[in-house]
Amino acid sequence: MLFRTHGIALLLFAVVGASVASASALSAAQTLTFTPQDTVTRSLQVAITAVLLNDAPTGMTGGASAQCKLSPRVLADPGVGTALRLELSKLDQQMAGRRLNVKVPPPALLQVDRRGRLLELPGMDTSGQPVGEILSQGGVPLQTLAVLCALPQLPDGDVDPGDTWKRTDSYDLPGLGLAKVTVESTFVGIKEGVAVLKTHLVAQVPDFQADNPLGPGQKITVSNLVLDLADLTQLYDLTACSVTSATGTIKASMDATTADIVLPVKVQALLKYGE
Repeated sequence: MLFRTHGIALLLFAVVGASVASASALSAAQTLTFTPQDTVTRSLQVAITAVLLNDAPTGMTGGASAQCKLSPRVLADPGVGTALRLELSKLDQQMAGRRLNVKVPPPALLQVDRRGRLLELPGMDTSGQPVGEILSQGGVPLQTLAVLCALPQLPDGDVDPGDTWKRTDSYDLPGLGLAKVTVESTFVGIKEGVAVLKTHLVAQVPDFQADNPLGPGQKITVSNLVLDLADLTQLYDLTACSVTSATGTIKASMDATTADIVLPVKVQALLKYGE
């Protein structure tokens, strides 16, 4: 009986000890870095749930999807960060039950530091995708959304679960131009080698002019464009240094001017990115 009692006590101590060790590992400060090594392919889906003109619902809904391929490239100075080639394929966009004829954008060349910051986008200056090209792609900035989903917004130093950090950068977004991007992220914790990050991202996009996809020969000016990506939840694999999935909600607001008519436009959508 004494041996059995001692055995039970030892088992309890082992279980409690393991639980305490596990809890300590979860609560310990973590250093998160972005150094991807392998090519990954992810799907990107956008479900447009509402389109408003002058704050009045139009009843229009739609969707867009693409396959995203991210391939690391070797930099002359690896200490600077990582170069990534982003390619989209299998694009599909629909609006109000009508399938749109969209163009596949040229590959984007991204240079990213170890915290997931987009340092520069030289490929957009030479690949032939001008600012405003998103209108010919159905108006959904799939390439930009792929960039924002694929790049984890990591802190500069160690973090504990619950820690929040905020920063503002200028990103040269594909088809949108140099945008002021404010990011506020929270480190939720780590489970089985996967970090959970929650981010609120707001991009203020400069005004641009492009061909009106609904009016051949006409120009449309887009001004005061704000892209608000709320509740972006990213699952970040610490071993592969890759975002395996991301979900969030999108709110975009802008003024669209054509033929001297200004229309305030708001779009609401759901975002899903993953394997």
